[in-house]
Amino acid sequence: AIFFQEKYGPDFWPGVWDIIVANPNITMVDAMSERLGGATAFQRAYIESQLWHFASGPQNSAPDYGFDEREAYPDPTINYYFYGADSLSVSPASPDSLQPFSANYFDVQPSAFSGYVAVGLANITIPKVGLGIIGYFNDGTTESAILYAKGGRPVKYQTTWTWSELTKIGIVVTNGAVNEGAGYKVFARSEDPQIVQLLPNFPNPFYPETSIRFSLPKPSKVTLKVYDITGRLVQTLRNARFPAGYYKVPFNGSQLASGVYFYRLITNEGAFVKKMTLIK
Repeated sequence: AIFFQEKYGPDFWPGVWDIIVANPNITMVDAMSERLGGATAFQRAYIESQLWHFASGPQNSAPDYGFDEREAYPDPTINYYFYGADSLSVSPASPDSLQPFSANYFDVQPSAFSGYVAVGLANITIPKVGLGIIGYFNDGTTESAILYAKGGRPVKYQTTWTWSELTKIGIVVTNGAVNEGAGYKVFARSEDPQIVQLLPNFPNPFYPETSIRFSLPKPSKVTLKVYDITGRLVQTLRNARFPAGYYKVPFNGSQLASGVYFYRLITNEGAFVKKMTLIK
């Protein structure tokens, strides 16, 4: 309850109760989903709420993420710790071990890893499984990502983080189903770029800001531009030479109209285009 009030403001819960008053037979989850704009929005919020719980307490609190009083809250219960392995790959013991509206928490230490971080889910047994990731950096900052496994399909998030710049990674795997247990396999590993890739922007849809990600297996001249649906150039984001690696470039659409936009990456090996959706 505190998460939804702090994240969405003091009008969130009165709005939910107004929906229930108008439709007394609606479930609480459906009322919250309607308030947030749909079932997918609720699932993403549920995943983020678990990330906030992970980033609470004296051990896991960070100055830039989570509850206002996070440092005063208890430390989370960590289900799995990982130290010094070449990769993390874990399946719970039973195919429905993640109970309805619950989460498993993973604490991953980067001591023996190198390269770039990739985290994902596979072997998902029901549609409403989600993945939350929070990276704790050596400089005290954090970055997070939320992925919803639509239809139970496998998901992978390729970060732009290197293991050497992290103190640890927190992973939460959530089951947002009302009455079904869930099974899954979670992995965290190193993946260095092998080919030029223009990765999906994250988040998408977005407002006001999203990140455009790409990979380079070797140094290259890079031009990254955004166009509207008519082909008009909106903004040149980058025009420079880059070393090999994974990159994340922010794009702010607060001054643009809602709609579909295209981002185009040009490197020494060719041009690549993807689309993104801005929703105000």
